[in-house]
Amino acid sequence: MSPTLSRASLALPAGIEFVAHLGRGRRCGAVLGERAGRRVVVKIYNAETVAKYRRRHGVEAARLEFDRNQRFRQVEALRPCVAEPLDVLAGAEGTPPVFVQEFIPGRSLEDYLIEHGALPRGLLDRGRSIQRAAAAAGLFDFDFNAGNVLLRPASGGAVPTLFDFNLVPQHERSPNPFIALAFRLGLRRRERRDLRNLRDWELLAARHAARLRAAAPEVIEQ
Repeated sequence: MSPTLSRASLALPAGIEFVAHLGRGRRCGAVLGERAGRRVVVKIYNAETVAKYRRRHGVEAARLEFDRNQRFRQVEALRPCVAEPLDVLAGAEGTPPVFVQEFIPGRSLEDYLIEHGALPRGLLDRGRSIQRAAAAAGLFDFDFNAGNVLLRPASGGAVPTLFDFNLVPQHERSPNPFIALAFRLGLRRRERRDLRNLRDWELLAARHAARLRAAAPEVIEQ
C-alpha cells in the first residue's frame, strides 16, 4: 500500500495546514498538520472503512476512533501512554469526518526492532502494565502490535505510547455470530488479541535479531 495519501484526499479541514505525510495503513492515512501553532495528526479514513463502519456499526470511523481514544485517555494509569484525542472535524469539500490527535514525536517499536533486534530494557514490563490497566478498566482490542506503538523518549526509558484506536473491539461488536457465542460461553477471552500482540513483540525481536546476526559479516581469524 502506498505510504502517502493521494492529492485528492488532502483537502484538510479549515484551520489546519499541511506539514507532511506520516504514512498510510489499512484503514486510514495520517498527515502531520499544524493548527493554531500546534503540531497535530489528522487521520483521513479510506472510503471502504467509512462505508464499513457506517453499515456495520452505524457510526463514522472518525467518531469511533475519537471515542475509543478518549476512553483510554480517561484512565489515569494509562494517560501517560496514550495520545490525546483533540477533535472530530467535518472533512473538507463534503468528504467524511477526520480525526485530529496529538502529535507524538518518536519512532515505532517495529522500526526500533528492525534496527536493533532487541526490545528496549523494561519495555515488555511496561507493555504488560498497560495491558493490565486497560483490562482493569474494561478496555480491550487496542491494536497493540509493534507498528502501532510509539516509543516516547523519557528519563526512565522509552514509554510505549498508543495512538491507533480504530480497531473495533470484538467483544462489543462481534464480526460474526460464532465469535459472539465464544465470548458468551467464556471460550474466548476479551484480552486474547492484546496478550497475543505482547507475545508478538518478543517473537518479532527474536526474528530481527536472527536476521541481523545472519547479515553480519563473518570474522575471519588470522
